Amino acid sequence: MKLRDELEPNIKKAEELFPIAMELLMKFDVAFNNFDVNEMDHIITQINQLTNNQIDKEDIYDYWGYTSAEDLVFSLVLPDPIRVESITKEEISE
Repeated sequence: MKLRDELEPNIKKAEELFPIAMELLMKFDVAFNNFDVNEMDHIITQINQLTNNQIDKEDIYDYWGYTSAEDLVFSLVLPDPIRVESITKEEISE
């Protein structure tokens, strides 16, 4: 069954933002290794502006313990789903 576009995740948007966010996360790693707290804060601000999220350093620290950088970045750049009113039972099961 083909879902309506508004029910599908916006993968195209995520693909556009992914390389930018991945580069920022790699810069965060460098700043972390250099104990540069100001640079880490600046990068977190950039990531939040790019992704419309409100993460902090602790969020990244938590992810480092159990996921890859790629998975972390993808979870950040995938936009939140939009609210859709009338969903059919078939669409829910799909």
